[in-house]
Amino acid sequence: MQSFNPPRPCRVIKAYQSTNAEPISFEAGENVYISEKVDRWNNNPEWIWVWCTDQREKSGWVPQNFLHKHIDTSMGIALERYIAVELTANEGEELLAKQELNGWLWCVKRLGEAGWIPLENIAWL
Repeated sequence: MQSFNPPRPCRVIKAYQSTNAEPISFEAGENVYISEKVDRWNNNPEWIWVWCTDQREKSGWVPQNFLHKHIDTSMGIALERYIAVELTANEGEELLAKQELNGWLWCVKRLGEAGWIPLENIAWL
């Protein structure tokens, strides 16, 4: 995970539509159900995502490095706070990127709306 301070300006080069209306979220220390379903985002062996379910029964992809799985069980503990809100953005929109994580950027629009968008949809200004 890389944070940008100050945030880096960028432009959407390929529109992105959020796919999850009810994203998974948790605080550090919360218990999380960790499935066996794993994805390497864009086939990058360092960008590993795991399908999880939070205590509110919301499911979604979570960065593997945010989790500690208990031995011999499907439960684990969140090591960091996480929210899987995706950002819908149109081609040409200018955003401010605050963080990069496993092939995704946490970005903010001019009016304050924030969320994750794939790095491949963005060009740096």
